[in-house]
Amino acid sequence: MNIAQGDLFKPLEITLTLNGVAFALVETEGEVEGDEITLRWTDKEGTVTEVEPTIVDATAGEIEHVFEAGQTDVIGPCAGQVTVTRAGKPLSFPDDGSFFAWTVTRKI
Repeated sequence: MNIAQGDLFKPLEITLTLNGVAFALVETEGEVEGDEITLRWTDKEGTVTEVEPTIVDATAGEIEHVFEAGQTDVIGPCAGQVTVTRAGKPLSFPDDGSFFAWTVTRKI
């Protein structure tokens, strides 16, 4: 995915899979505690950002993050991982230990 420097409208959309299958997320309902989800990424300057993404479709493992001011200012590649903590046990995505990648491109 590419996003122009300074743009905030286009969300970062991520589908979480485990062994190639959608990873169903547990949402909080009443007294049932759901998954804790954290998206962390680094930009080309090494700045680490951590946010709590929004669940779009829990069954399909789909989440998104709408960028906020300052999060798309640095031109260049970004690499991120998502951690889902369920019952105190963390699991990182992508599940192969790699990264989700996107690029902030120069605005003309």
